[in-house]
Amino acid sequence: MKLNGECCPKKAFVYNQFNDYLTGLLSRRDIKTMMDEACDNLLASLSSPQPRFIKNPFEAKFLHEFSSPKSGKLFIDRGEEGRYAFALHVDFFNPEGMNLRGASTSSGIISMACLNLLLNIRYKPENMYLAGIIPGPKQPSLENLNHYVHPLILDLATSWERGVWYSRTANHPNGRLTCCAIALAVCDLPAARHLAVLAGVGSHFFCSACSCYHTNNYGRVDFENWVPRDPCELHTFAEQWRDATTTAHCEKIFREHGLVVDSMHCILEGLVQHHIRSLLGLTTESTLSTQTSPPAFHLVLQPLNPHITSELTMTTKEMSQVSAIQALLVTQVALPDDPAQVHSFMEKLQEALGQKNLHSLQYVCKTLDCMLAKRTRLYKVDYVKALVQWHSRKPLSAEHRPKLNTSEVLARIPQELLG
Repeated sequence: MKLNGECCPKKAFVYNQFNDYLTGLLSRRDIKTMMDEACDNLLASLSSPQPRFIKNPFEAKFLHEFSSPKSGKLFIDRGEEGRYAFALHVDFFNPEGMNLRGASTSSGIISMACLNLLLNIRYKPENMYLAGIIPGPKQPSLENLNHYVHPLILDLATSWERGVWYSRTANHPNGRLTCCAIALAVCDLPAARHLAVLAGVGSHFFCSACSCYHTNNYGRVDFENWVPRDPCELHTFAEQWRDATTTAHCEKIFREHGLVVDSMHCILEGLVQHHIRSLLGLTTESTLSTQTSPPAFHLVLQPLNPHITSELTMTTKEMSQVSAIQALLVTQVALPDDPAQVHSFMEKLQEALGQKNLHSLQYVCKTLDCMLAKRTRLYKVDYVKALVQWHSRKPLSAEHRPKLNTSEVLARIPQELLG
């Protein structure tokens, strides 16, 4: 877009330089020692059998065999260098909170955690790396996420290919060379596909790790016949998409192969859906269900009195509003010991009662014996205020009853609401 005749970006994306973040870690002596020990301990234990239960990525087979940029050496065989492995996280969220209608806006974060750190401090805010916040109000389309990840990839590519020299660290006053790598990506299923620019889990290319194809294969358990995707083939398809000269050609490659760039397979993605749906029970049904709060007290509802209804010449609609008014009068205050909450509640109650018909309000006032001052003429607002005052004098349920007497509760209600 153009502003004052000059081109400017539609959205601002602030990127936190990765090397600046790593500088902060390397300036802490205890952290620096711990990060080196992770590689040294693994290198010393290569001849030992792997544990049956993996509690740390540095115990996994992947890092046992992960090659360094120096030919013939393992990544953990660091020599005098600093070798640091990271987990990449990309996720999207609704900054305005969730509601029954679903997310209306969406922003995202790009962050990383250093796997060299012990688990008990790895995910503390001061040790995490926040690369940037992807601005809303909508999350970027499939391939456009690359633009936000691009500066981070450039920093990591430099660190991997030739290393980054730090002129001074906590344990190396004369400087040190470092090399960093992303060992894994931890995302939910939609974000994992978005990050890898793969077709979604509802497409025929439903798996990002194997070659199982078509939704008819959902539920296949013959894992011995699952064939992993060929990385060389993935690179070939990605380059074909990159070099395509038309949008139609790009879409054709995507439809045929279900990808744009190489996959970064999330080791946890197969467990996420089971955890959310089965263990936590966060399903569509649970989202649509509504929970009603208990009434503040029990009000014995009397049937409509024919004498009063005929006296007020109530219509069918006005008689139907009587039960609605009675329901409003037994609603409880969320935080009865908070003056601001009481004030807000009474304002909303008065507003809701003010939307009811005059004869309906008169009927409820008569049945509850709400005494009104003798005047030449009483208006709807007078009956509304009488009912609000009646509500304020009723006791709350034991669970939510504040330790206040009636005069103290009334003192918290603005006089303009009570008349």
